[in-house]
This record gives sequence, C-alpha cells and structure tokens, in this order.
Amino acid sequence: MSSDQPPATIPEFTSSYEEEGIGSGIVRQFQEKPIAMTGIVGMIGALGYGYNRYKTKGFLVSPSLFLMQLRVGAQAMVVGCITCGMIYNMVQQHLLKKKNEPEH
Repeated sequence: MSSDQPPATIPEFTSSYEEEGIGSGIVRQFQEKPIAMTGIVGMIGALGYGYNRYKTKGFLVSPSLFLMQLRVGAQAMVVGCITCGMIYNMVQQHLLKKKNEPEH
C-alpha cells in the first residue's frame, strides 16, 4: 500500500504537572489535612520524648519492652489526633451547618 500521504504525526503531549519538592509537598499536605499532619508532629514529639527519656534514665526496663511502649504511645498520638479531627468535622457538618444550606 503505497500512498502519497505523509505518515500521521503524533501530537506532542504537554503536561501541567510540576515536580514537587519535599518542602512544598509537606506544606500542601498540611493545608489539605491539618489534623493528620498534627498527628505526625505529635508522633515525632512522642518519639523525641522517648529518646530523651531512654538516654537520661538508662535501662529501667528491657530495651524491647521500652520500644514497644514507645511505639504504642506514638500510635496513640496519631490515632488521637485523627479521632479529634473526625469529631471536629462531624460537628462542623452536622451540628453547626447553616440553615440555608441545601441537603445533599
């Protein structure tokens, strides 16, 4: 099949996607989900407190037991912050909604 038509050209793909750095990604996540990011900050605080306590008090308990307790404390910080965020959103959506807003 020979034809005099030139081969079809593929259009150039242009994307509006911009490469996002670590700092701008963290700022964007904090703006979109402030409660989850607060939980992560609380977890880092619990880990820092545990590290400081471990270094200053020494071996009061075995290291494996200490790490398990520290892990549970850090997880409790994250779950507590997420729970507070869920309660806040439920109050905003159901108890404090404006009377003029239509039901979905």
